[in-house]
Amino acid sequence: MLSFFRRRGLACAAVCLELRESVRSPSRSPGRSVALGHQTTPLTTTGGGPECISAKEGDLAPEDIMVPAGDTGLPPGPALSDLKAAGLKVSVQGSTIAVMEDKIVTKKGEPVSKPVAGTLSKLDIKPIKVGLRLIASLENGQIFEAKVLDIDLDKVFLEFVDAHRKAFNLAYNAEYFTKPVTELLLQKAFREAKEVAIEGEIFEPDVMADIIAKAERQAKALEAAMPEASAASAPAAKEAAEEKKE
Repeated sequence: MLSFFRRRGLACAAVCLELRESVRSPSRSPGRSVALGHQTTPLTTTGGGPECISAKEGDLAPEDIMVPAGDTGLPPGPALSDLKAAGLKVSVQGSTIAVMEDKIVTKKGEPVSKPVAGTLSKLDIKPIKVGLRLIASLENGQIFEAKVLDIDLDKVFLEFVDAHRKAFNLAYNAEYFTKPVTELLLQKAFREAKEVAIEGEIFEPDVMADIIAKAERQAKALEAAMPEASAASAPAAKEAAEEKKE
């Protein structure tokens, strides 16, 4: 949502933000609201979602924190003792330390211990997510709540598609010349003009073949109807001739 403000170029006078998922001290609970002071420039952010950061002692684990088995890339030395202090089963393999099995070092909701925090930092594991969620915005004296600004992108996209379809149909049926419909309107006008020329037997190069084809169809239909007409009139002619003879 912060990227929404950046794109729209809004300058907010005051913004309420809520810390999400991570806190720096066990005495602070997630979801605490923080009010920022006067903001004279558009808000910016480096990413579209929560940022993963290293855990510090006392941070509450948002999920189970697991250290996977594998080569750590760390050389033997003090790091070996640090990994063991965090509860990991490790061994030296060649010139590096390897974790022998997956290990959950901190369960969800529990505070991160100092040895675990140091180990995670050494292994470049960043389990803590920090993000900012917009609560409200004040712009030119008007308050915008999050439910107004936090839009469903898929829903809005479908609404734009539907609006485009309706506008396209309206422009086409009203014969309003815009770039998307001009070609279709010209094609429609050509078809209608051609139909008028054929029906009116207006001899133009574009319709001559159609007029001739129409005449051939009419001639064939007339020819096909002639035997039937002759057969139907024969009994009546014979009866009239007999009456005249009498």
